Amino acid sequence: MEDCILITAFEPNDDGINASQVVVESLASHLSSPLHSVKCKLTWMTLPGDTNALQDALYRKITECEPDACLLVGQAAGRSKVTFERIATNLRDFMVPDRAGNLESASPIIHNGPAAYFSNVDVSSISCALRERGIPCAPSNYAGNHLCNQALYLTLHYANTKSQQMGAVFMHVPLLPEQVEARWIDQPTMQLSTLRDAVTTAILAIERLHIR
Repeated sequence: MEDCILITAFEPNDDGINASQVVVESLASHLSSPLHSVKCKLTWMTLPGDTNALQDALYRKITECEPDACLLVGQAAGRSKVTFERIATNLRDFMVPDRAGNLESASPIIHNGPAAYFSNVDVSSISCALRERGIPCAPSNYAGNHLCNQALYLTLHYANTKSQQMGAVFMHVPLLPEQVEARWIDQPTMQLSTLRDAVTTAILAIERLHIR
């Protein structure tokens, strides 16, 4: 089967926009020039903003395309850099409801699952690749306890229990300027062109690191 990287984003948690969805859909419809050189198939998906629908939707897509690696993208208000998450915890503890109105409190993602998983992709190397492009970037040790952390935990759980060769990494991106203008005044932002470059560079790094 053809080598494949699955790239996911999230739909908005409200009636606004989600920076991850904007950048991923932008690349899916108009590939950046460097991505034309990748030898693997790129598959794109927007994940539901519903904690109870997330696992089925994600696992259905993984089963369908059998990716060699997954790049999960989500937005992180308040962060001024692109960050790659080192760890996902088996915990849902929402400070705000998800898109479907669910407000989880101290509940596991997978009952009787491990307390945490470490990303099985070298996030330090990917971060270095972005910094070499002049993109503010760093590894992160906290993916939150909302849907972003859930998506990474579920993907790593799948890799550890069903597809040992599949890599999984989560990429948090700052907000877009138009989001701040509409809602999050004084929050750090990043232009769409920079986010496209960031995701492009991450894909190329993952192909180099994880796909034989």
